[in-house]
Amino acid sequence: MQEIANTPAHTLAVDPTKNRIYCTMTGNGLPEPSAFIQDWKKATRLVAKGFTVLVDVTRFRITSLKWMEIATKTQVMLLEAGLARTAEIVPEEVFLTLQFNRILDGCWLEEKKMFTNRTEAEAWLDRIPVVKW
Repeated sequence: MQEIANTPAHTLAVDPTKNRIYCTMTGNGLPEPSAFIQDWKKATRLVAKGFTVLVDVTRFRITSLKWMEIATKTQVMLLEAGLARTAEIVPEEVFLTLQFNRILDGCWLEEKKMFTNRTEAEAWLDRIPVVKW
């Protein structure tokens, strides 16, 4: 696993053998937009088209319009880089999960599924073969 970023707001790492990017939103505020997108760009240079993403937002509690703008820009860039599938680990609280669904359904364009358990999220991503376009 290669660490790309470790900031107060997020961590980002790449596992080239799985062709996967891992992101954890720490819950310590919003990431700085340009640095966040640059971190993702660095990560995409270490994976091949057809890569997958595992995002852990279990500690992230910010669902603002500013965050939606950052997330949408990042997602468009990831799709252009060859994103195939995303698994999201979300909090178990139903209300917050519904908030995340409402926001993310409007901006994630690739196949995605939400989980409350990391093992299940990894297993779902691992069910598709590592594809490099």
